[in-house]
Amino acid sequence: MKSANKFIVLGAICLAMLGLPLVVDNYYIMHLIIMFLIWSIYSSSYNILLNAGQLSLAHNAFFAVAGYCSAIFMMRLELPFLVSMFSGALLSMLFGLFIGKITVKMRGSHFVLVTFAFAEITRITANNWTSVTNGPNGIRGVPGPEIFGQAIMSMPALYYMALILMGITLYVAWRMLYGRLGRTFIALRTSEDLAEAVGISHTRYIMVAIAVSCFLTGLGGSFYAHYVTLVSPELSKFGYMINVLIMVIAGGRYTLFGPVLGAAMFVFFSEFLRFFDMYRMLIFGTLLILIVMFMPQGIYPVCANAVKRWCKRGAN
Repeated sequence: MKSANKFIVLGAICLAMLGLPLVVDNYYIMHLIIMFLIWSIYSSSYNILLNAGQLSLAHNAFFAVAGYCSAIFMMRLELPFLVSMFSGALLSMLFGLFIGKITVKMRGSHFVLVTFAFAEITRITANNWTSVTNGPNGIRGVPGPEIFGQAIMSMPALYYMALILMGITLYVAWRMLYGRLGRTFIALRTSEDLAEAVGISHTRYIMVAIAVSCFLTGLGGSFYAHYVTLVSPELSKFGYMINVLIMVIAGGRYTLFGPVLGAAMFVFFSEFLRFFDMYRMLIFGTLLILIVMFMPQGIYPVCANAVKRWCKRGAN
């Protein structure tokens, strides 16, 4: 597809996203769309770290830490919403850098197991530190988003706020995937020894990937806490990490829009399968197995290649 056509398609998608609240007035559908945007932020930020060659199982912890911190800052310290949200994301980033400093020299299964252990420590801490986290009940009644003291109550306004956060995440991800840093990450992922031989510092660039990925994950976690007005130890359960892995792998890892497509499939298709009641998870699991078997690179690369072939045929 030519560059001009790409910009036309992206422009049309952006206009459609901006105009969506004008044609969708159903509360439940808008809720699903906002959840899709939050999951897109989560999965896209995780894909940044995955692109650097690091399979972390601790991102559910970063998501939860940001949610807890943002809720506590706004409810107990009475900080403004934006200050609380970005402070939660910043603390999530610092937590990620702390874990990264410990694990950055580890490779393969060792790195995976240690990050999983940190996520479990976070879950257990959230579950038992009742004076701060309110234990298993979580922190309820988290104030909703507000700007300059004005509460944002309407679904369209919440949608646009989530859309802005998703736009920021995708822009940063685009720079991290396809810019100079992206090429550096590909070199590290392909052959770390060769990359080190030409002067690419593994430690430095992996820490950059961790910082950016955790900060964006924290933004998603903070907004999620204020949107659903609840943050609990459930957020740091391993199931959330599995959900993100499904989105990234099924949608297409190392691509910009693969995690977004995976998030859409996870939110909307799994919701559609509710009509099948007891067969829901069986159908969804079968579909995932088929995707992994016949589309190992993910849905988005397959669709993108099909569109390119179709465009070439049209040009001929």
